[in-house]
Amino acid sequence: MLAIPRAIPVRARSLALGLPLLLTALLTLDAAPAQAAPAGTAPAAAAAVDPGDRASVAAAYRDVYLPAVAVRAPEPAAGTTTSCDAGSTPVVLQNATRDLVNYFRAMSGVGPVTFDARFSAKAQKAALIGYANGALSHTPSSRSTCWSSDGAEAAASSNLALGYGGADVVRGYMDDAGEGNLAAGHRWWLQRPRTLTMGNGTVGGSNALWVAGDSGFTTGPRYTSWPSAGYVPGPLEPGGRWSFTTWDPDYDLSRATVAVRGPAGDLAVRPAPVDAAFGSLVFDVGTIARPAGAATDAYAVTVTGILKRGEPITPYRYTVTLFDPAADIPLEAAGPVTVEGSPLAGQTLRATAPGWSLPGTTTTYQWYRGSGPLPGATGATLLLAPGDVGERVSVAVTGTAPGRDPLTVSSAPTSVVRAPATVEVTATSPDQRQVALDVTVTAGAEPAPTGTVDVLEDGTVVAPGVALTAGRADRTLTDVSPGSHRYTVRFAGGPRVGAASTTAAAVDVGGPVAAELDVEPRSTAPGRLALDVVVSAAGESAPDGRLEVRDGGRLVGTTTSVTDGRATWSVTDLAPGDHTLTVRWLGSTRVAPAAVTTVVTVQDRATAALAVTPTSTSVGALTLAVAVDAAGAPVPGGTVTVTEGSRTVAGGLPVVAGRASWTAKGLPSGAHTYTVSFSGTGAVKPARTTLTTTVKAKVTPTVTLKGSSPSSRKATVAVTVKASGQTGLGGTVTVKEGSRTLKKGLAVTKGRATWTATGLTAGKHTYTVVYAGTSQVTSGSAKVAVTVKK
Repeated sequence: MLAIPRAIPVRARSLALGLPLLLTALLTLDAAPAQAAPAGTAPAAAAAVDPGDRASVAAAYRDVYLPAVAVRAPEPAAGTTTSCDAGSTPVVLQNATRDLVNYFRAMSGVGPVTFDARFSAKAQKAALIGYANGALSHTPSSRSTCWSSDGAEAAASSNLALGYGGADVVRGYMDDAGEGNLAAGHRWWLQRPRTLTMGNGTVGGSNALWVAGDSGFTTGPRYTSWPSAGYVPGPLEPGGRWSFTTWDPDYDLSRATVAVRGPAGDLAVRPAPVDAAFGSLVFDVGTIARPAGAATDAYAVTVTGILKRGEPITPYRYTVTLFDPAADIPLEAAGPVTVEGSPLAGQTLRATAPGWSLPGTTTTYQWYRGSGPLPGATGATLLLAPGDVGERVSVAVTGTAPGRDPLTVSSAPTSVVRAPATVEVTATSPDQRQVALDVTVTAGAEPAPTGTVDVLEDGTVVAPGVALTAGRADRTLTDVSPGSHRYTVRFAGGPRVGAASTTAAAVDVGGPVAAELDVEPRSTAPGRLALDVVVSAAGESAPDGRLEVRDGGRLVGTTTSVTDGRATWSVTDLAPGDHTLTVRWLGSTRVAPAAVTTVVTVQDRATAALAVTPTSTSVGALTLAVAVDAAGAPVPGGTVTVTEGSRTVAGGLPVVAGRASWTAKGLPSGAHTYTVSFSGTGAVKPARTTLTTTVKAKVTPTVTLKGSSPSSRKATVAVTVKASGQTGLGGTVTVKEGSRTLKKGLAVTKGRATWTATGLTAGKHTYTVVYAGTSQVTSGSAKVAVTVKK
């Protein structure tokens, strides 16, 4: 027995989505045995079924029900109840469960549902609670193992089951067996026409089928029944628990009675009280014999006492016609016969029969050598014997089902059976860098094989297509690197002898003698380095060859010839300082390659002393005199660059005999900061210095005025302009009285100018004289008061 909670009832059949569901106590339900489906058949989506057409119902049973009900749930991962990771239901099981729901809905004349991923994710967590605790509840305690709020929500919205192996749980919900399920509530939820979406979760044998999904207004049937009206596959008869449901709220079955007349007359019907939560008329018709072959058994059902808005209506009649769906399914093979194993004498071949379209089909085997049957070879396996060599082997598989002609299907013939070969190899090293291989191939009672063998080292063919003569072959490998080697030999096989390989044969190969390197470094100038190298080898004359030098992993310069064991290698552009150099002797026919690593020091360049002398002799003019010395002597060569901030003001100034100069005019007066950089030379390092200097500015003049009135209505102003460091100033002045200009552009000569005006009004006049300035002198002004005579 397995425990399944009673289906979730509601207060009224018109419950709106989201209203709370009423829960009932846990009851028990027997698990329905899973039925076999044709092997290799994938579940198909439920199609339209015509209950009045036996062929249509049989096709749906074969194409939808049987493949879907056979899909099993995987075993949960180890530690599932510890990690409480609900995982997800495999897609093939999810689709099969959905297809079975829609299959039963189609049989009842109800439209299909879809599975909503949101509902399925929560239902998966509800199934985990049932699996982890081995018990079912629509209201699991928060103290339950692997409890979650999503899982608790789904438990309150789902049909729940334990003990089913996969999609067959839908059949269990439809059967609704057990005394605790007299209301057939699980079945009610699966047949409900208004339901549009459901969800499903499966963990091992625990299932939660979210049935309280989205609803809509449909044109579903007024009545549904199970078994449904029309043709019904006999295997789906729910063990005598039949039901009749109305989905019209104006109709009431609380006072209805039911009578059933079968092939042998009236049946003893035991009705269950109509459950107010579901309103279904559930009645037990007892044990019913299921028809076999082409026969059908019709059961006429009459429901009396249906009330419409409280008034009785005409009795409702329908007929359930049970039939054997297997009688409508031809015996077919669901795939080819396959044979596994190597076609070699002494090896075993194994046949795999196809799946059969009919459950209960028995399978027999007959093996063939060529076109003739092998006596006694009637099992799924065949041990190949020496007498099978040179022949092709196949197997015929026969399926036998009750009431059907046997069906025989055969495998494709194997390739020609061959005798197993044995390959042996010995490896020796007769000389330096040589390996001699001796190969023998035998094949039991067969003649000494011919053909070719391949020699491999570490999976790579090093000697292809070596010919066999009377089962023997030999090959000498040359130019083999010294050291340990392992060789295998692969025989391609022949018409009567199978392919084979040897185990690895090991051999040690001798090679050139070791070299010794003596390296003497010399650094005579900055960046320059020379290496004197001597190559020697014990017992050998001074070798010729080549050597290379690497600085780290970088090849420095070019390879250098070694003559009579000696070579000089040099380079002129190494960075000063320490270098770790690897000198590698590339080897010769008699002397092995060798290398030695040494640390050498390359001379550095001298440090430059950079001195800059600034001079500003006139306004806006500046000269920088640069001196570059090293080791107390002027540096010959190189260039100087002058920058102010990020701007280069002079570049590529040549250094001649340790000196360079830069002159600029028109510079803004005041402080300037310059960076002077020396480029360096092959013998002297670069250098730079920064200095701040002041560019000469214009001087401020002194303007002196002397005014007089030498005669009536006449005035004279004598102007004297002086400036520090300036002699014989020129320029012009402007004479103003108030805002009125009286004279403009009056020339100043040697610092003096005179302005005279006549016809003036008598009295006091105040004159302003403005000096315009020069390139070296700023502007200036002065005022003078003159009393003009009458």
